[in-house]
Amino acid sequence: MNALAVPEIIEAPSPLVARTVVAMRKAKPDETGRLRARAQQILDVDVTLGTADRAMRILDTLIKGLAARGYPVSLITPKPEPQRYGATPEAGPPRTTVRIGEDDIAIRLSEVITRTLRPPARTDGGWEPKRYDYDATGRLVFEILETGLGTRCKWADGARQRMESMLNDIVVALVETAEALRRRREAWAEAARQRAIEEEKRRAREREEHLEQERVRALDGIMRRWRKAKAVREYVEAARATAVERGHAEHAELNAWFAWADGYADRIDPMGSRGVAYHADDHDRPHYAWGRPAEDNSPIW
Repeated sequence: MNALAVPEIIEAPSPLVARTVVAMRKAKPDETGRLRARAQQILDVDVTLGTADRAMRILDTLIKGLAARGYPVSLITPKPEPQRYGATPEAGPPRTTVRIGEDDIAIRLSEVITRTLRPPARTDGGWEPKRYDYDATGRLVFEILETGLGTRCKWADGARQRMESMLNDIVVALVETAEALRRRREAWAEAARQRAIEEEKRRAREREEHLEQERVRALDGIMRRWRKAKAVREYVEAARATAVERGHAEHAELNAWFAWADGYADRIDPMGSRGVAYHADDHDRPHYAWGRPAEDNSPIW
């Protein structure tokens, strides 16, 4: 692509430049001499009247050159910033952006204004606020407002080089900025993916730890029932022997109690006639899944 050359006169200006020129012609300079246009939908340019024509020629050349390379320039209004104390949020002025790939890269052209402290006036000893004098330098500064990417983001008029000769370098830097933004976006996405993987691993460990605790509690419940069933049978056996020794072998009520006690031991025994149980809740049938422990967690005598 040919080098960008800034003409002496703008012919067929781009719509954004034409709109900005109209607004700046109506603008009044502020205390620093910068033109403050009231129109909102204009380029982000901050210059004095003496530099406005040159700034517009530079921006028009850059905008057309970027468009020819498939990088359109547009205005994007930022989202309103949240306000304190319930005040209605207000959107700031639109940002001038270059669309490259998936990114809108903000740019700005401004003029360097020097400030010097004005000598204090003679007073009667009263307090006097500081006052400054502002002087336009005519030196332009172009900025890419995406920083922290390791790419160049600022150009300024110097003693040997003028902004007009830097436009191709600016286009290259804009492309490099877009590539850096893409790499950063991919790095953030990969970091988010890794965090999601680590989070899933953490949850898996928590699930496994919970399952292990449930298994231990279930086994504790089964062991309690097994020890109790064994102790009940031993007691019933000893009680029957004592009843025989004392001549109460035919005692109907006592034998009924022995039968009930035998049945109770069978019901709570995890190794009953229906298989081996390894579930803590059901005393009557075996299970083949883990579950919550029995309510009674106290030791068996």
